Amino acid sequence: MKVLKSLVLVLILYLPFSSFVQGSDTKVLKPKNANTKIKIVISGKNRTYYPLQFSDPSIISVKGPGKLKIITRVQFVSNIDQRLDYKFYYRIDGTQKNEIEFINMKRSTTASFKNYSLGVPSIGKNITLDLGLGEHTIELWTGAKTPRVAARYLFTKTKEKKINWV
Repeated sequence: MKVLKSLVLVLILYLPFSSFVQGSDTKVLKPKNANTKIKIVISGKNRTYYPLQFSDPSIISVKGPGKLKIITRVQFVSNIDQRLDYKFYYRIDGTQKNEIEFINMKRSTTASFKNYSLGVPSIGKNITLDLGLGEHTIELWTGAKTPRVAARYLFTKTKEKKINWV
């Protein structure tokens, strides 16, 4: 009985720690062609975002396997707009274009642009791309010149999945 209690205690202590250690493998990525950055203060912490352009895709390069989390926020520039819609596109390794659309985005109550003249950012919306083994190039761009969209990129390495041979 003591052995069972000890085993349960070890598992209870180990599992939260192991997930904490795995989370530390997450890296913030900067697009290769980023000319400008946008600072957004979220709950008192500065976070760097990069603008998505209409005509010039942002380019992210990573070595998989892993998960690429893309956090986007739209820019509210006036008090008139209460909600905004936006879309952006991405392409992995030159393959087909994928469209992501977010509708009725609200202003964030916990985030602000460090440069207040930019207005107010929306609530962040995420997508996650699962990337396989090897080098990958991801291109991202917006569907229109306005409204402006900013993105943040987080990459977490994952273990390569084993293939069962028959």
